[in-house]
Amino acid sequence: MAFVILPILKGTPVLTLSLVQDTHDLMRTRRTEKHLLMCLLLLFLTLVTVQTGWTQRDLNLDFERPGLDGKLPGGWYFVGSNYTAELSTRDPASGERHLTLKSIGETDSSFAVISTQLPTALVAGNNIRLEGMLRLAPDSEYETAGYFVRVGNESGEPITFVHTYEQLPGEAGKWASVSLELSVHEEAKSVMLGGVFNGRGELSFDALQLFINGEPYRDHHEIDKELVRSPTLPDDPRLEWLRQYVHPLRSTEATFPSTEDLAAFGAGVGDGAVVGLGESTHGSHEIFTLKDRLFRYLHQNHDFGTFVLEGPLVPSFAVNDYLESGDGSVPELLREIGFWPWQTEEVVELIEGMRQIPGDRRPRFTGMDMQNYTQAFRILEGRFGDDPHLLADMVELRSKLDLIRFNRREASAYVIPDRYLAVIDRVIPRLYSSIAEAKLSQRDTEWLRQMVRLIEQFVDEDQKFRDYYMAENVRWILTAEHYRKAVIWAHNEHVTKGSDRLGRYLSESLGSDYVAVGFSFSDGQYTHSRAGMKETVEAEVPYPATYAYWFDRLDEPMFYLDLREMTHDTTPYAEWFRHELQFRKVGTLKPWSEFRDENLTEAYDLIFFVGSSSPSKVLPVGVLYGYE
Repeated sequence: MAFVILPILKGTPVLTLSLVQDTHDLMRTRRTEKHLLMCLLLLFLTLVTVQTGWTQRDLNLDFERPGLDGKLPGGWYFVGSNYTAELSTRDPASGERHLTLKSIGETDSSFAVISTQLPTALVAGNNIRLEGMLRLAPDSEYETAGYFVRVGNESGEPITFVHTYEQLPGEAGKWASVSLELSVHEEAKSVMLGGVFNGRGELSFDALQLFINGEPYRDHHEIDKELVRSPTLPDDPRLEWLRQYVHPLRSTEATFPSTEDLAAFGAGVGDGAVVGLGESTHGSHEIFTLKDRLFRYLHQNHDFGTFVLEGPLVPSFAVNDYLESGDGSVPELLREIGFWPWQTEEVVELIEGMRQIPGDRRPRFTGMDMQNYTQAFRILEGRFGDDPHLLADMVELRSKLDLIRFNRREASAYVIPDRYLAVIDRVIPRLYSSIAEAKLSQRDTEWLRQMVRLIEQFVDEDQKFRDYYMAENVRWILTAEHYRKAVIWAHNEHVTKGSDRLGRYLSESLGSDYVAVGFSFSDGQYTHSRAGMKETVEAEVPYPATYAYWFDRLDEPMFYLDLREMTHDTTPYAEWFRHELQFRKVGTLKPWSEFRDENLTEAYDLIFFVGSSSPSKVLPVGVLYGYE
């Protein structure tokens, strides 16, 4: 049994040891196999709760919305040795789909689990009832089958575990109803909902319903679909209210000759020192080319001379050598920067456009991230490599940095061991002292100190303060390099003025000299990465509870809003706009639900809407490595 579960526990040694010890204890006391199964199941669910830790709006209780692979319902997870899990349209209990667990070999005492997580804010302190349907295929046998709800505390330990295992699935081949009830503790930190099958054959799940204090819960997507069937009328007063703030946009193309449509954007930026240009996905062609157009406009008309990428500082800064000499290739430079969203034809055209600007006016290119220490370390090695004692310390430091990077990639909650920290705490001060004693120029001294600082930022516990450090690095770029105005290219979630984000830290230090610009679109496609493979995916269609839905129904196909113009608007429409809509938020991987709550007027100063999105044009591997 331990062999079945242990691979899942990779990166969580405490739980692994607990599992092994509890298994041995159970064996010594000769408890029944079913009790062993229940114990292992509880431990497994503890692990899932600790590792996922997120909540969701659309619970997908009826399994109607497929996930990315099309086999599992969106928002649900599956684990099972000798089992498969797959959505099916064969005679569902309700809707168009149900979920089936099927054994594929000798099951012994192994089991299959499907699970999702209920938002604790939704159910904590309330009474809940779960009703669902089960169907056992003919000629199937089972030891355990049914639904469960598990409530956990802050440490992930179970407070309550309620199930339907004693309620028989009914006559084989027919759907049967089961239910459970419980009171969720008000101090609950996690609430897991799922189903279990320990047996041979097939068990199907469908038609889950959740009742909170007797009232049925309805997924937002169910409600939204009803609203979509009653589309917004052309003369809806909310549309009329929103139109007064619209500034039409004529093109998203970077080389569009006219800039008249950007005059209001330039006025909105004013005398700002830093403009953050976001993106709602990391793979939308029109947003990339529009950001290129906006940077060119700010450079030509508002004296913005610095481009700051959401990428590592040192390899990004190396782009300046190409801008000056033309030696090398842009794709190979982007390969060194190392983040696939920037390894695109759109970013190549951005850099080539910079190079066409005459030398005395040409902008500077740099990065602000601290997730890669290798280039900074090479610079320090090159400067202090002739000091054998310091070099030995640096080699030891490098070995610890490499181990930290590896372990972070392998484990979701990696804590740097004290023995690693001891090396870091010993070597870092030596590097700072060596820089001070070297009697270098002020610029060289500042750069070497920044290289050490990048290493310090990297080794911070699990990089919890990435946005804070990126803001720190932006400020360093402005002062050390004497760059007065800069444009930041990053995701919406970084440039926003929201909690613990780059934009918030810059706004706190720069005040009105920081301008946050968000980007949105309605429909289409974009590029994402799954398991290292770049794919084109369909964007989730916006519904009436989203900003994109309303933006798409205005008279303008493309436009922007200066949200600060709404500051003193106290009409009910302004309150609706601020507090009742959701915004698309997609990183490098398509989430199962793209829209989340957002108050745009607090998060951004301006918003651009580009209509439809097409996928960014990712460079082939051969181009990145100079093979073609």
